[in-house]
Amino acid sequence: MLVTGCFRCIKYSLYNLLNEKGFCFKNSVNFFAEKLHILQSEIIAVGNTENDLTMVQYAGLSLWLDNIDPELRHHADVIAA
Repeated sequence: MLVTGCFRCIKYSLYNLLNEKGFCFKNSVNFFAEKLHILQSEIIAVGNTENDLTMVQYAGLSLWLDNIDPELRHHADVIAA
């Protein structure tokens, strides 16, 4: 439950505030991981657009949704249908 709550918090509530200060998804995830003492290797990132690329590259386990641009597919560990 904590992980789900953190993801929602990052993705929907605080990301906009952090983005205004120059953060990207990767930096936002890193910020909260440090605050919550979560190792980079324990982070799972799910992306579906190019703006998720840095987050997907940063995560310990990365997943693209199936609709991702074919040129970006090689950046993730898993492609989900």
